[in-house]
Amino acid sequence: VYNVSSGVSQFTVNVAGERRRGLQLRGDILIKCYHRGEVGRETVFACQFHTCAVADYTLSFTRQELDVACNDPRFPADGAVELHFSPGPEGRHPAPAPTPAVPFTLADDPITRADSPFFVEEFDEEGDSDSGN
Repeated sequence: VYNVSSGVSQFTVNVAGERRRGLQLRGDILIKCYHRGEVGRETVFACQFHTCAVADYTLSFTRQELDVACNDPRFPADGAVELHFSPGPEGRHPAPAPTPAVPFTLADDPITRADSPFFVEEFDEEGDSDSGN
C-alpha cells in the first residue's frame, strides 16, 4: 500500500527496495491500482500485459489503454502509466524515473495479499465502488 498526497501528478512506486526483492513476473500480468477511501476502494486504473510484450525493460500505457481511467474525467487526458522492469530480482539502480518516490507502508488491507485476479474480484465485490466495470 502506498500513500500519495493529493495534488501530486507524478510519482514513482518501486516494489523492490531496501530489504525487499523485486517481484519475479512471467506470463499474463494484471495490475490494478485503487484509491482507498473512508468507505472502501475505488479502481483508478487497470492494465494487463504478457511479459513477452516487455521490450527494453519498459512498458507504457496511455490513458486510452487503461481500463477505468480511459472513461474517468479525473484521470488527466495526457496521463499514462509507465512500468520499468529489471532483468532480475535485484532491481534497477538507479531508479529510471526522476519523480518522487512514494513510501511503502504495510497496511492491514486484504487486497495486498491477493495473488490471483479471482481473489481481486472477490475484494472488488466487497469494497470497490465500480466493480461492475
